Amino acid sequence: MSFVTLPEDHLRGGLAQAGLPTRSVNAVIAIQKRFLAGAFVPAAASEHMNWLR
Repeated sequence: MSFVTLPEDHLRGGLAQAGLPTRSVNAVIAIQKRFLAGAFVPAAASEHMNWLR
């Protein structure tokens, strides 16, 4: 799997422009940061997703 790294402000702006609520945007940003740091763990992602419900 490959991905493109976007500056946080671009990613945040695009997600907000797409209509995602701030809470969801923040979760996506947090997950992206973990992924980029090499510390992405599916369980960590699910923690962020749980509080979105």
